[in-house]
Amino acid sequence: MENKIFFTDMDGTLLDGNKKISDENKSKIREYMNLGGKFSLATGRTLKSVQKFLNEVDVNLPMVLFNGALVYDLESSKIIAVKGLEKKLVKEIFEVYKKACESLNVSILVYDSEEVYYDRDTEYLQKQLDLDSVEAFKTDLEILEEKEIVKVIFVGPRVDLEELKKYYGGFNCFFSNSNILEILCEGVSKWWGIERIIEYSQENRGKEVYAVGDNFNDLDMIVNADIGVAMKNSAVEIQEKADLVTTRDNNSSGVAEIIEKMLLKNI
Repeated sequence: MENKIFFTDMDGTLLDGNKKISDENKSKIREYMNLGGKFSLATGRTLKSVQKFLNEVDVNLPMVLFNGALVYDLESSKIIAVKGLEKKLVKEIFEVYKKACESLNVSILVYDSEEVYYDRDTEYLQKQLDLDSVEAFKTDLEILEEKEIVKVIFVGPRVDLEELKKYYGGFNCFFSNSNILEILCEGVSKWWGIERIIEYSQENRGKEVYAVGDNFNDLDMIVNADIGVAMKNSAVEIQEKADLVTTRDNNSSGVAEIIEKMLLKNI
């Protein structure tokens, strides 16, 4: 296992529908790491949102956070790479959003490297904050224009988000689940974050990279990894681009299935 690096998405992949990590997933990850395998997370979540899960699974590589916009090394407690949105783009994003709010039921969440901000309460916003277990601060968007913004997400009904996406045609804009539309700096993705991790340490270079995920924010790392794995519960378009598709979904320890195949040297 010493020549393998394994990255897993969290929501819809490592986590089940109740946002829990199964005992089987935890056991297989430990077994893989005990044999010398390198393991980490590649998620859209913030560091604060991820920390509670680190009591259940260990990582021995830096983590890809904010869907790739920030890479954090837990061992040294420092950010090793970050690529946020330019201030002029943030202002443009806010202007478009304000106009769209007049006719669409969407809310905005704005992230810097440490905190989360929003401008108005909605049912979808509160649901998202509860799922991520993060605290967000209500503020005027104009105040945020001078901050170093890492990413912006919109939450709401899928039909409204589809309409909103049309306004952001020139942006790095994608769905990370059916009710979340995200904007990152151009060129940023989970694979961009993984590349920064490989560059960060000489011992990571030349190793075989495995990446598993379930949604469109995972697609870039699935396509570019040596072995890209789509979960059974992922969209058909993602499964078609993957090297492998699990026979079990995130509620049935699909991550453990892939690790078991690695251990048995079937992949």
